Amino acid sequence: MNRFAQPTLLAAAVSLGLASQAATADNQAESYPAIDFGGVVEVEAYQSSPYTGSDESDIVLATGALSLEAAINEWVRAEISTLYEENDTPLEVDTASVMLGAEDSLWSLRAGQFYVPFGVYETAMVSDPLTLELGETRETAISAGVGQGGLAAEVYAFNGDLEDENQIDNFGATAGYAGTVGAADLALSAGYLNSLGESDGIEETVYGNTGGSDIDEVGAWTTSALLGLGDVTLVGEYLAAIDSFDAGELAFNGGGAQPTAWNLEASYGFDLMGKPASAAIGYQGTEESIALGLPQRRVLAALSVEIFPSTALSFEYAHDEDYDVADGGTGESAGTFLTQLAVAF
Repeated sequence: MNRFAQPTLLAAAVSLGLASQAATADNQAESYPAIDFGGVVEVEAYQSSPYTGSDESDIVLATGALSLEAAINEWVRAEISTLYEENDTPLEVDTASVMLGAEDSLWSLRAGQFYVPFGVYETAMVSDPLTLELGETRETAISAGVGQGGLAAEVYAFNGDLEDENQIDNFGATAGYAGTVGAADLALSAGYLNSLGESDGIEETVYGNTGGSDIDEVGAWTTSALLGLGDVTLVGEYLAAIDSFDAGELAFNGGGAQPTAWNLEASYGFDLMGKPASAAIGYQGTEESIALGLPQRRVLAALSVEIFPSTALSFEYAHDEDYDVADGGTGESAGTFLTQLAVAF
């Protein structure tokens, strides 16, 4: 696996939680409650050439996040995190949940506001993959999971925000395996969500088109694989709607859209002047997703260097291809060069 790769915010939050669990497990004499505190700060400067119009550039606070996790006792933990993203997300409580289950327990329960386990969205890039843009879903939910020997499964349910109804009628499930096969690290997963319209990337568009009434539930599925061979990591993920939305909910080329997204990456970890570093290339794409403002194709290259402990300087170039004019796009290409300074603590 890569010795250094700049994680997405979601991966960073998961890492903080796992670190807290590991610390609790390693210190059996630790008194309760045990509190772990962390955060992420990401500052980005970019220069972009859009499909049409003049070039753009800016410096933004891309991420300001704080997290706190408390182990109340061996069986009970609680976590809360805040998030701010300039020009995108106002300061808010991002997640807050209670988790039941001991470190070596076969089962676990979680209740609160969190990102439901639909999709993995692993990446070594600076920007989020298109699969995340399409499928990431934060809800107030209840989930139950089981796991043993590298195998794990989880089911969850929530009352979505897409329809103006007070009904717990949204649900999903995920299953996966993570372990070592010979000299390789392998992680596989598959998931289902009964209403893709509830995802953070689609919900606002569909609600704006319908006003929250008479909305069909369009299910979706996702699958991913991660293979680590020494310092080389390969990532593949695919996410797709099972059926088409109604044209009045989410349109494509005169009819209803059936959006899909995928991501392929290869990254290599190495030392750069004595510092852990990672170089990565990626190829991503979508279908029938122009109404969501996503490109049809994206090619990326990134370099990240851990210049100080927990401090990364990253560079990324992304080349986007828009949908054809016949599909409602411009048929043009765009490019963005991005520099990011990130600190995790």
